[in-house]
Amino acid sequence: MRGHVNHSVFRSLVAVVLAISGGVACACSVPVFRYALEKWKSDTYQVVVFYDGQLTDEQQAVVDSLSVDGKAGKQSANVQVHAFDVEKLDPQEDAELIELWKAEETDELPRMALYYPPNSLAHGRIWSGLPTKDAVESLLDSPARREAARRILKGETAVWVFIEGGDKKQDDEKFQILEKNLRKAEQTLKLPEVDAKDVADGLVTIDPTELKIKFSTVRLSRDDPKEATFIQMLLHSEPDLLDAEFDGQPITFPLFGRCRSLYALVGNGIVEGTLLEACTFLIGPCTCEVKAQNEHGVDMLTSVDWDSLVEPAVEIDKELPPLAGLGAFASLTRDEESSGDPEMKGDHDTVAASAEAHGAHDGGHSEPAAASSSVPSVGILGMGVSVAIVLGIGIIGVICASFFLLRRKET
Repeated sequence: MRGHVNHSVFRSLVAVVLAISGGVACACSVPVFRYALEKWKSDTYQVVVFYDGQLTDEQQAVVDSLSVDGKAGKQSANVQVHAFDVEKLDPQEDAELIELWKAEETDELPRMALYYPPNSLAHGRIWSGLPTKDAVESLLDSPARREAARRILKGETAVWVFIEGGDKKQDDEKFQILEKNLRKAEQTLKLPEVDAKDVADGLVTIDPTELKIKFSTVRLSRDDPKEATFIQMLLHSEPDLLDAEFDGQPITFPLFGRCRSLYALVGNGIVEGTLLEACTFLIGPCTCEVKAQNEHGVDMLTSVDWDSLVEPAVEIDKELPPLAGLGAFASLTRDEESSGDPEMKGDHDTVAASAEAHGAHDGGHSEPAAASSSVPSVGILGMGVSVAIVLGIGIIGVICASFFLLRRKET
């Protein structure tokens, strides 16, 4: 059943917002996918390690590997790590952090948990388990994430990650629909004309004539151990994707920009209309320069130095080679070749606040692996835009987000 909204109410609300804003709009002619790649910094994921008393040398090495001086920092991963001794948590000052620990529902220590970024549209814990070297490897990178990043940096509009539901017949059918309509989008959609002023203002660093409409796919099994954390990032990115009604359904997510998931299309929602709608949005002119005001998408955790690799002269195959050991890499490559290319909100707020509070007295607190200056501030939305305008944008965003969620999920 397709969801719907009262369009007269929707139009009335939009009219009110436009009246409030006085016609002020932030827009540029650069396509969304390119502007996001060049200008939208990735939000920073939070890793929390709970321990009791003292970490062993091996465990401390795991924590350190997620720090700015460790593997995470050297790989430019968008992640911060914090470690807390549960015995030192104050029942009053650290009540929320204690609740996070209780939510683990285990007495086994130490324990490591991954949370979405504080300013992300997705909220809560993604994964938790033992703090091991293998766990860190899975958190920081995976073959599919690396391949998606490579393709995007080489100029693709978006990479559609297709997660199988488990029913081969249905998976194959929906995957074929996805591929067919991506080819149709490449042939029928047109890029907006980029304004010379936007080029002069540095809103795009490449010659607009080099922009292209190109979509590819990466198909994953839900049971792929190498992609376990990545799949959980995607499946937890919207609050209902793990609901019983979507159990066993194939799901696809378009990744664009710096591996930002636009939204999910599920089961019977993987149809021509919804696919072309998403593609049209991605190649359309960017309607808002401030990432925090954009109501679409959740950044993935990647180990990519986006700022340096986005430069036009960079040789991506050399600077960002595929990860070794991916059994399905041949199929990923075939996807690229066949398409003709030559080439719980409170949870993570608590984490950030508690980390700052414990920095002075908790010896287990490690430095962040990503500079905080790269994270957009939630409180600075408009850069001087009036509160009324920001409120109006928020209203439109909520309405549009609800509309998209209702429309794309069919049962």
